[in-house]
Amino acid sequence: RFHVVKTFGPTSGLSGHLSDYVGHVDFTPNPYVTMQYRFRLAKDTLANRRSELSATVGPALLRVTTDYLFVKAGGTPATPTNTEELFVTVSSRVSQNWNVTLSHRHNLAAAGGSIRTDIGFTYEDECTVIGLDIAKDNTQDRDFKNGIAVLFRLSLKTVGDIKFNADVGARR
Repeated sequence: RFHVVKTFGPTSGLSGHLSDYVGHVDFTPNPYVTMQYRFRLAKDTLANRRSELSATVGPALLRVTTDYLFVKAGGTPATPTNTEELFVTVSSRVSQNWNVTLSHRHNLAAAGGSIRTDIGFTYEDECTVIGLDIAKDNTQDRDFKNGIAVLFRLSLKTVGDIKFNADVGARR
């Protein structure tokens, strides 16, 4: 920046003339293995403020993806404490047109626990995508209640999307 901006907090990485150092390393030795590392380092101390590590292994028949996330507290008002999460996805293309996906997000903090678990079924051909996702959310906030959510998706590839969402059993 050409001038100091006071809009952002001192730990946001955006308060001075220079921002924090950010980077991305991508390693894909073959079509069945992909690894990525993303990071944000403090510009003055090189302290780790954010790290994301992702690995995907397997063919479309059975693919496993794991993501690890660490965000240091205080970078933004939305992160008053350290965030540490593990996200695991298992997907399978069971036929040419059908895909099944299972995923789970877990908070690794001392008082953490399950954040979200879901299963999805998708049918896709040259004209349409039809999907059904069922999720159990275990977190809540002012505008977001925990519970079971069901999402039906219909996408006409040449026209657009139609989505129907129902919060089944969610607390109001």
